[in-house]
Amino acid sequence: MEAAVLVWGLLISLSACAVLVIYIIYNSRKEYEKKAEAQQHYNELKIAQMRLRQGEEYYRTMRDNLEQASLIRHDLSHHFRMISEYCRCGQYEKILSYLDDLNFQKLTGAVQNYCENHTANVIVGYYAGKAEEKHIEFTCQIDLPEGVPGNTMDLSVLLGNALENALEACEAVEERKYIELRMRYEKDKLLLCIKNSYKNPLQIRNGELLSHKQEAGHGLGIKSIRRVVKKYDGYCNYYGERGEFVLQIVLQTGDVDAALHVS
Repeated sequence: MEAAVLVWGLLISLSACAVLVIYIIYNSRKEYEKKAEAQQHYNELKIAQMRLRQGEEYYRTMRDNLEQASLIRHDLSHHFRMISEYCRCGQYEKILSYLDDLNFQKLTGAVQNYCENHTANVIVGYYAGKAEEKHIEFTCQIDLPEGVPGNTMDLSVLLGNALENALEACEAVEERKYIELRMRYEKDKLLLCIKNSYKNPLQIRNGELLSHKQEAGHGLGIKSIRRVVKKYDGYCNYYGERGEFVLQIVLQTGDVDAALHVS
């Protein structure tokens, strides 16, 4: 009888321990999910802040260039007056000398519009400037209207992270550094292709492309691209050969009601 009581007591104790373990595991999982969700929101906030800083920098540059262009237009009237006077007096050598003294290269600082879409224009303009600073050849062909189906933030995250990765890869290249961007919208699809020079071998783990940078959290850029592609039931492919990395992305935007707002 006592043995049976002991056995039942042991079984009850074991059952209680099992329930306690299950409860602890369940709570731990819920806590982990909460932390993961909070971390995701934090990462998205950091990305949004980064895009905001990029936009602010672009607008500052655009404002400065517009002011410079305004001054140049104002000064041109005086230059034309001088050239006309030299021409009237037949002093053609002075005309050539005067033209040589003019620095028309200032005009090249004017803001360049890459496409009609405001969001894409801000992002591409920012990274085109960064590429020029780092002596990276940057070419692009973009056909994107003012409003296309989709979310503005998604376009910013997708394009910004893709160009950031291309810029990073080019920095490690010693010979020709280049980025080629092609982007267009047709038949409810957003098509993006980026080609860039690269040096280091591709690092792929569990089907995911890893960054060569060692800073904690840098891989968030590639994960963000994947998340946007998945959201739009899209397609993402990348490969590298003969020193060139190619990224191909297709987003299905036909069923999305929101529009990219241009301010």
